[in-house]
Amino acid sequence: MKEIQERNVDAYIYLMKLDAEKWTLLHDGGHRHGIMTTNISEALNSVLKKARVLPLKALVELIFNKLVKYFHQHREEAENCVRLFPTRIFDEFLQIELKSREHKCLGEMGQEQMLMYRRYIQDNVHKNLPSEFSSGLE
Repeated sequence: MKEIQERNVDAYIYLMKLDAEKWTLLHDGGHRHGIMTTNISEALNSVLKKARVLPLKALVELIFNKLVKYFHQHREEAENCVRLFPTRIFDEFLQIELKSREHKCLGEMGQEQMLMYRRYIQDNVHKNLPSEFSSGLE
C-alpha cells in the first residue's frame, strides 16, 4: 500500500475507501483459496506456466497425462465412497444438521415438514453416519 500511495495518491485514497476483502487476496478470508482469477484460461496458463517452453507434442502429452491423473484420482475416490455424498459435502451437511438441532419450527406446517425431513434423514442418510452424529436424531 505504501508503494501505491507513493506512486498515485488518488489510487491509494480510492482503494482505502473500498472493502479490502473485495480486492485483496490477503483479506479474502480464504474464500478464493489463493486464486485471483476466475478466467479458466488464465487458471490453466498458471498450471502450465513451466510447460510453455515445451514442443507442442510434449505439451499435449503433459496436458493429457495431467488430465488422466486427475480423473483417475477422482474416479478412485468415487468408487471408494461409501456415503451418499463426497466426504467434503457430507461433512458440510453434518455440520448443518448439528446446527439445525438448535432451531425450532413454528406452526403446524413447519412441524410436519420437520417430521418429514427427519424421517427422510433416518431412512436415507443415517445408515452411513458415524455414531457421534447419529445420536439424538432418532
